[in-house]
Amino acid sequence: MKSSILYDNEALSECLWKPPPPQTRLLKKGRNVLLKTMNSPYNFHNLPQTKGIKTQLQKNIHAVKLLQQLQRENRKPTEDERHQLAAFVGWGTVASAINRDTLELLPDNDLNTDNAFQTPQDIIEAIWSVLENLGFKSGRILEPASNIGSFPGLQPSDYRHQSEWVLIEIDPIASAIARHLHPDAIVYGSSTSTKIGFQHVELPANSFDLIISNFPFGTTAPFDPKYNPVVSNLHNYFWAKSWDALRNGGIIAAITSTGTLDSTPEFCHYLASLGAKLIGAVRLPNNAFKSANTSVTADLIILQKSDPPQESTQWGETIDSPLTNSTGKPIPINRYFQDHPERVLGTLTHCKLYGSDRVAVAPDSRPLKSAIINAFRSCPSTYRTNRYYGILTYSETPELSYKPFVQFYS
Repeated sequence: MKSSILYDNEALSECLWKPPPPQTRLLKKGRNVLLKTMNSPYNFHNLPQTKGIKTQLQKNIHAVKLLQQLQRENRKPTEDERHQLAAFVGWGTVASAINRDTLELLPDNDLNTDNAFQTPQDIIEAIWSVLENLGFKSGRILEPASNIGSFPGLQPSDYRHQSEWVLIEIDPIASAIARHLHPDAIVYGSSTSTKIGFQHVELPANSFDLIISNFPFGTTAPFDPKYNPVVSNLHNYFWAKSWDALRNGGIIAAITSTGTLDSTPEFCHYLASLGAKLIGAVRLPNNAFKSANTSVTADLIILQKSDPPQESTQWGETIDSPLTNSTGKPIPINRYFQDHPERVLGTLTHCKLYGSDRVAVAPDSRPLKSAIINAFRSCPSTYRTNRYYGILTYSETPELSYKPFVQFYS
C-alpha cells in the first residue's frame, strides 16, 4: 500500500519528518551497474569522539548554526556537513559550560539540559552485540528518546538497511538534526511552535520488534491518563508506554534509572503481569557516561514480551543491601543483583539521587563494552524474526490533532 500522510494543521506538519522517496543514480563500474541511494542513513561508527567540554560546546554551536543555514537555504546537508551535525552532543553534556555568550549566540533556542545526553558509543555497540547474540538482527524499531539518533547510527550497517526506524525526540534541535542524519526514518520531534515528545505520540499496539533507548530519568511522569495510574516517574512511564507498542516476542533493551528495579518492585510486577520476561540486566558503573560529563549509576535492562502473566520473583523484589544510609538503615537493592553479582559491573557503593540514598557502582578495571557483552553471554537466544512487514504507512488522527499517530499496514 502506498504511504500517505495527512496534516491537520501547519504547526503539526513541522513536527513530523516524512522520509523522502529515495533519489537514486546509476554508477557504472566496468560491467557492473550499482544503484546508490542518495538518502542513506549516517554511519556513526567512524565519528571521532569529541573530548573537552568547551570543545563539545563549540561543536554544538557550529551544528546549530549549520542547521539554521540549511533551513534558510531549504536544502539537504552535504556529507561533510552531516559530519558537523553528528558532532552535536546535546545540551546536558555541556550544561556547565553554557554562559551568557552562548545564550546570546543562540537567542531563539531553548537550551534544555534535562536528560539531554548522548549515550556513549561503546555502550550502544555492546547493546547491539548482545541483541545479535539473542537472535535480533533487523526489524521494525522504535527509539522513543532518540536525541540525534545514535542507536540507529550505530546499528551494524547490514542490519540497518534492513530495518524500519521510528524516532521520537522532544528537543527541536536534536530532532531536526536526526532528520538529516536518518532520512529513511520516521522522525517525530518538536518545532518552534509545537512540543512533541513521547507522551504526545500515539503508537499502534503490538507493532515493534525492538524498542531500544536510553530512557530519560525523572521523578515526575508526563500527564497521560492512560499511564498515570500505574507510573509515578518519567523512566517508568517510558517503560509502560513502550511495552504497549511492542509486539509479542519483541524485545525492549533500555538504559534506565536504578530506581526501576530498586525503588518500584510493584512496577516490575505490573510489567510481568503483562507478559514481561526478564532476559537479563546489568548495573553500569558510575563512570559509564563520563564522556557526557555526568556521573550516574544506571541499569541496562532487557525484557521480552511473552504471554501474560510471567514470573517476577527473580526481579520484582528488593532486599537490604550491605550498604547503609545516613541514618544507618540498609539501602534496598533488587534481589536480581544479589542472585547475579557478576552483573554488577564494579563495586557497590552509595550515592544521593533525587534527595535519597541509593545504591551506586564504582568502576573496576574492566573495559565496559566487553563487560556488558560478557554479562549477557549466558542468556539464551530467544528472539524469533517476525513475519515480513510491508511498506510503512503513517497518518495522524484528526480527532487527536495534537497527538501524531503512527499507523502501519502490512
